Order: sequence, then structure tokens, then C-alpha cells
Amino acid sequence: MITFSGKIPIHIHPFFFVIVALIGWMNSYTVFGVAIWAIVIVISLLVHEFGHALTALFFGQQAEISLAGLGGMTSRSGEKLAQWQEFFVVLNGPLAGFFLYFLLVQISPLALNAPLSLQNLIVVGKEVNLFWTLFNLLPVLPLDGGHLFRLLLESFFGFRGTKVALLVSFLFAAVLGLGLMVIQQIFMGAIFFMFAFESYREWSEMRLIKTEDKNPKVVTLYQEALQEAKQGQEAAAILNFKKVRDQAKEGIVFTLATQELARLYSKQGDYRQAYELLAPIRNRLSVDYLVLLQNLAYRIEQWEHCAQIGTLAYQKKPSKEVALLNAMTFAIMGQTKECVGWLRCAFQMGAANLPELIRKREFDAVRQEPLFQSWEKSLFKN
Repeated sequence: MITFSGKIPIHIHPFFFVIVALIGWMNSYTVFGVAIWAIVIVISLLVHEFGHALTALFFGQQAEISLAGLGGMTSRSGEKLAQWQEFFVVLNGPLAGFFLYFLLVQISPLALNAPLSLQNLIVVGKEVNLFWTLFNLLPVLPLDGGHLFRLLLESFFGFRGTKVALLVSFLFAAVLGLGLMVIQQIFMGAIFFMFAFESYREWSEMRLIKTEDKNPKVVTLYQEALQEAKQGQEAAAILNFKKVRDQAKEGIVFTLATQELARLYSKQGDYRQAYELLAPIRNRLSVDYLVLLQNLAYRIEQWEHCAQIGTLAYQKKPSKEVALLNAMTFAIMGQTKECVGWLRCAFQMGAANLPELIRKREFDAVRQEPLFQSWEKSLFKN
């Protein structure tokens, strides 16, 4: 793992370079070409992710960048952003890519007499940034274009806009995936079919909207509670979220109020009550609240449930934090194989300081197991 510390930490997993080398080879079939493509991909991804990360910092969040697997990812933490702020955080990634493309276009005429390597770098850089940025703006989740389309429709039409965005994402990804399969682009076709499946799953869940979700009084009460929570009036917010639950009884607003109520209880340290609110509706929770439920189950020592929730959360949104908590959970239960498997996932996702983390007492139950010791030795070699 290569880590660059700073205001925005950058983590680069070694396997990322393997993928970059393969992409470079498939596009050039020369060692020189691989080097050119590697430089272009790394710089382009960092420019794109810095577009997200710097905007998040501007709005008061913390951000870090990971380059792993097939691309880059900006992880953010801090206060939840308003919808318009979230829109700009997402938008500024593609805009940064366009900026790099137009910069290279302006430089091109000045490099006509430059060394061939620099000319190739500029040509490949223009192609990659134009293609990837346009591709990334397709209205397909989880691409940036899909997130922007969803945020835009949500701001105008609320839940109905979310459903339309998911349906468009499903149809667009399915058609594009089928087209890619027809022209023998099997790998990319499979990726878009995966995107289509996930969009369809979320769209199916959105159909669970109930009558009370359209009740103006319930919706207004929920919005008031949200505003109170944002202003730090937690006691008033808790009271109103409870009223929303009592009046709605089911549906999307009921789920949203339950999630926010659990978040406030968790913030106050009442982990048991927060857990008991979320556990019965775990199949309807958003990814962020699945992660919260995993953390709550861990805190109150519901190990089996924590492992189940953590696995589900990772399937929906892979992250090093979820993988690491899964590893600790399985370690506590004495399940070495599962523990090591999740540690490998955390490592591949860019988890830093693993040598220090695995010295925690949570891993004592598996520390003497040969499989764990073998993995630990391989970690220190890296």
C-alpha cells in the first residue's frame, strides 16, 4: 500500500498498478505504451477525484482518495451536505476531467516539436479524459452522471424523481450492456448488466411507497424534524420523528424517520435503542444506515447479526471500513478463515495501518491460528 498523507490523503493499492498495466498493454502492446497509459490513467484519475475531494473540503467535509481495482474513489466524512452542495461535489469530478482535456488541447500545438513520448502522452491524455468523462456522465448509477441525474430529479420531484432516475438508469444500463455484448465487449457488458440489476433492485424497493408517504402533514412534520436535527435541537427532533413514525406506521417516510431517529440515539450513545429501531427494517435501509446498523450491532456485541449486516452492506457499497469491522467481528467469533478473507478485502480497498490494527485485542482469538499468522507474514512483506 502506497500512502501519501496531507490534507487529502491518497492511498494507492499495488493491485491498481496491475490493472493499469493490463489496460496499457491492451491499448498499445508495447512496454513504452504501458508507461504512457499508466502516467495518463494515474494523473487523470487523481485530477477527477480531486475535483470531488476539494469541493467536499470547501463545503466543510473531510475527504481521502483511494486508487484501487478498476478506478478511484473519494471517501467523505463530516456533516451531511445539502442537496445542491452534494450536486456540486459530484459534478466537479467530471468538470475536472473536462478541464484537463481542454488544457491538453491547448498544449497540443505547442508540442509539435517536442519528443515523441510527450506527444504520445498528450494524445492519449486527450482521448482518455474526453472518453472517460463523457462515459462517466451517462445517466447510469453508480456513475457520476447517474448521481447527478438522480439529485436533479429529486430536487424537483422528490421520491417520484428518485424512482424515475432509477428506472432510467436500469433501462439505459440494460440496453447499453446488451449492445456491448453484441459487439463482443463482454467485460464492459457484464459491468453494465450489474449496474442495471442494482438500479432495478432499488427501483423495486421504491415501489413500496405507501399512502402516508403522500400525506402533506406527515411529510411536513418529517421535514421540521430534519431541520430541528440540523440546528442541534435534538430533543425536539426526536419527539417529532417519533410522531412521524406513529402517524405513518409504514412506508418510506416511516423508514426515513426511523433512520434519523436511530442516528440521533446513536449520537447520544444510546446504541441499544438505535439498534432496536433499525434491526426490524434492515432490508429497507439505505446503505449508510446499514453501515450504522453494523456498527451498532458491533457495539452491543450482537456478533452474528453484525456479520450478516456487514456482509450485506459490503455487497451494496464496498468499503474498507465495513470490511475491517467484518474482519474484527469474525475474529471475535473465532472464525479465522472469514476474518482473514475480510482483512484481504480491507487491504485491497486501501485500508491503511493494517499492521497496527491487527494488534488489537479483537484479533486475539485467531492470532495463533496458522492461517492468520501466514497472512500476517505476507502483510509485513508488502
